[in-house]
Amino acid sequence: MEPCPLTTAKRTVEQAVISSGMDYTILCPCLFMEVWLSPVVGFDHPNAKATIYGDGHAKNAYISRGDVAEYVVQSLDNPTTRNALFELGYSQMHSQLEAVRIFEQASGKAFELQFVPASALEAQRDAATDPLQCSFAAMMHNLTTGIHVDVSMARKIFPDIQLKSVPEFASPA
Repeated sequence: MEPCPLTTAKRTVEQAVISSGMDYTILCPCLFMEVWLSPVVGFDHPNAKATIYGDGHAKNAYISRGDVAEYVVQSLDNPTTRNALFELGYSQMHSQLEAVRIFEQASGKAFELQFVPASALEAQRDAATDPLQCSFAAMMHNLTTGIHVDVSMARKIFPDIQLKSVPEFASPA
């Protein structure tokens, strides 16, 4: 994953906590479905429109914020989470185009797609004048190469947490 001011700050804080000598549990979720599959970043499923970053084929890991909350709750009284870092995400990854197809099937509507080339995101990142702009451009660029997490430790320590899948997230309630 391409570093940016946001991820650099997160890693710096994580290392400070780890080095501090205090007990910790660090949860590192991947892409929140509620953000990355929402109109906030151009995935406007209510209006059947999606902005696709890059060619849309790179696989990305997603998770629901409710699932992260469940990890938090289950971490509180679990001694095996002491002084550990867990990458969190649904084990089945989806490309942006697969996510579009999942939402199309759930809604019965064909999506209108707009593609933003990776080179445009790189230019946006390089022209950024502040850390926020740089971070957003880098995070969108990361979608073009894929955001992966190693969930093996989380699955081992939290075997009873049933994560919401992208198809479940896309299905009407």
